[in-house]
Amino acid sequence: MNNSLEKSRARWAAAVVALALLAVGLALWNRRLASELRRKILADIPAPILNGLHYEIEDDFPEFEPLPHPTPRPRPAPAEPVARPALPAMSEEETATLQSDAVRLALMRMAFDNSPQRRMRILRELGIPVTYDDILSAMPDGRGTPMAVANVYREFGAKDSAALMAWAERMPEGENRQRAIAAAAQALASENPVALARWLWSLPESDSTARQQAMTTALRAMANTRPEEAEQWLAKMGDDFPQGASIASQIARRHMQGNLDEAAAWANSLEPGLLRDTAFAQLASRLATQAPDAALEWCLAIESDNARQTALARIMPRWVQSRPDEAAAWVETLPGGSLKDSAVRGLINGLVGAHPETAAEWVDLIENRGQRRAALSTVVSRWARTDSARAGAWVRAMPDGLVKDTALQSMAMALASANPDEAMAWAQSIGNGTMRNQAIQALQARTRRRTRRP
Repeated sequence: MNNSLEKSRARWAAAVVALALLAVGLALWNRRLASELRRKILADIPAPILNGLHYEIEDDFPEFEPLPHPTPRPRPAPAEPVARPALPAMSEEETATLQSDAVRLALMRMAFDNSPQRRMRILRELGIPVTYDDILSAMPDGRGTPMAVANVYREFGAKDSAALMAWAERMPEGENRQRAIAAAAQALASENPVALARWLWSLPESDSTARQQAMTTALRAMANTRPEEAEQWLAKMGDDFPQGASIASQIARRHMQGNLDEAAAWANSLEPGLLRDTAFAQLASRLATQAPDAALEWCLAIESDNARQTALARIMPRWVQSRPDEAAAWVETLPGGSLKDSAVRGLINGLVGAHPETAAEWVDLIENRGQRRAALSTVVSRWARTDSARAGAWVRAMPDGLVKDTALQSMAMALASANPDEAMAWAQSIGNGTMRNQAIQALQARTRRRTRRP
C-alpha cells in the first residue's frame, strides 16, 4: 500500500513539473514571436520617426540601436514666377450679372432654410443691400416655395414690422399677400396687439380671410395683457368670428383668476352674447367647487336661457359627485324643457365615470333628440372602455332604430384600439347602412395608421 501511494505521488509531482516546464516554454515562445513581430513592424517605419521613438523601443529591446539621422537634403531654390497674361477686365454689366447670380443663390439658400440663425448669417454674408422683392424674385416655383416665402416674411417682420405692414398693403391680392399679413401679425402681436388689431381692421374686405386669422393672433395676445380691450375687439368682430369662443374663454379665465365676487360682478356687467355665456359657465364651475348650493341659486337667477343652461350643465357634475341622491331628486322635480335637458346632461357627466350604468338610465329623460344621442354616445363610449361585456349587453337589449345604431357605433369606436376585431364586429352589426359604412371606414383608417407606425 505504501509503495503504491509513493508511486502515485511521484507521478503527480512529475506531471506538475511537466506542466510548469510547458508553461515556461510557451511563455518564451510567445515572447520570441512578439519580438519578431515587432522587428518586422519596425523595419517598415521610416528612420526619422523611428529615431524619434527610440526611447520607447529601447525599453522593449535593449539590444536595439537607433538608426542615425539621415543628412537633410537641401531644398531647391524657388523658381521664378512665370508671367501670366492679364485677364481682361469685366464690364460693369458682367460684374452686376455675376453679383446678381451670387446674390440669387444666397437668397435662395436663405429662403429655403428653416433656421432663423442660419438665415441671418446668410444675409450678413451678402454684405450688400438686398430688398425683399429681390428675395422673392430669386425663388423658383416648387413644393417648398410657400414655406420659403413664409421664412422671408418672418425675417422681414422681425426686422421691421411696420415696413412689412406697409409692404403687404402694396402687394396684389393672392397667397403672398395673405402670408405677409400673417407674418406681420406674428411680429407685432406681442409688441403692440392693439395697434395690430387697428391695422387689420383697416384692411379691405378682400382680405377678410387673412384678417380673421391674423385677428385671432392679435386677440390671443391682447387677452393676456389687456383683457378689457380684447373684450371690445371681440364684440366688434361679431358672433360669426370663427375663434370667438376660444378667445372668449381665454378672456374669462383671465378674470376668474382674481376675486370671485369681482369676477361675478364682471360677468353680470357684460352684454348678452358669447362672452357673457362663457363667463357664466366658468363662474359656475368655480362656484360649484366652493359652494354648490349658492352656485345653484345664482344659476337659476340668470336671465339668459343659454347662459343659465350652460351654467347648470357645469354645476351638476360637481353636485352629483358630492351629493348624488340630492342632485338626482332635484332634477326629477324640474319640468320638461331645455333647462331639464341641461340638468340631466350635467347629471350624466357626473355619473358616467364611476357609475356608467346609472348614467345610462338617465339618457331617455333628455327630450332634445340631438342632445340625447350625444349623451348616449358619451355613456356607451365610457362604459365600453371599463366594462365592455355589460355595456354590450345593455346596447343589444335596446330596440332597433337610430338610437341603437348610435350606441353600436359608439361601441365600435370605443373598442377600436383595444380590440380591433371586436370593434369591427360591432360596426358590421349597425342597421343603418350609412352609419355602418362610416364606422367601418373609420376603423379601417385607424388600422392603416397603426400599421404604418414604425
